[in-house]
Amino acid sequence: MNIELKKNNLLSKNLQPTTYRLKPIGPNLPPTTYNLQPNRGFTLIEMLVSISVFMVVMLVAASSLLSIIDGNSKAQSLKSAINNLNFAIESMQKNIRVGTSYLGGTSCSLESDTCIGFVSYKDSDNDSNKDYVLYRYNNQSIEKCVSLTGSATCSNFTRLTAPEVKITDMKFYIDNNSQPRVLITVSGEAGTKQRIKTNFNLQTTVSQRSF
Repeated sequence: MNIELKKNNLLSKNLQPTTYRLKPIGPNLPPTTYNLQPNRGFTLIEMLVSISVFMVVMLVAASSLLSIIDGNSKAQSLKSAINNLNFAIESMQKNIRVGTSYLGGTSCSLESDTCIGFVSYKDSDNDSNKDYVLYRYNNQSIEKCVSLTGSATCSNFTRLTAPEVKITDMKFYIDNNSQPRVLITVSGEAGTKQRIKTNFNLQTTVSQRSF
């Protein structure tokens, strides 16, 4: 590319115009061509392998989740059973501890080691006869009955344990020596569903309080 520049000398008209030739700064750059490869997808084998790995991972995760849920259900069932049994046993302990004349067998009209009867410190109807309290194991539950007349016979039993708690065995071992005391053993299972049932065994000893 030639560029002619004419420059007039204002001071002297005799000078000839000067021509300047400019060379291009650099050669013309050729165009750059990029060859783009088409996008490559997954093959059928790769897809099958990926799906198989995903299914194995999900199976393991689901098994772990079910185990956690099952463990939590068992824990809740056991907690419910323990709370309910604690209430029943603490009630028995409190009344037996302040009671007198511990008896079993014929006093409950049942076997000697599945029930206990005793004279309470209370006189609920103020008739000068202290209440007579009976606890027994019957129909897979712990039951209680209070006779206001002081009679050793009682028929109005009340269930203390919840239906979710199944008592399979309960025994009262009475020792009326110098310091009367009662050993109570309770066995059973908690939970309504077979899959989450939990077995339990409890034992406690109650000594008579001296007045």
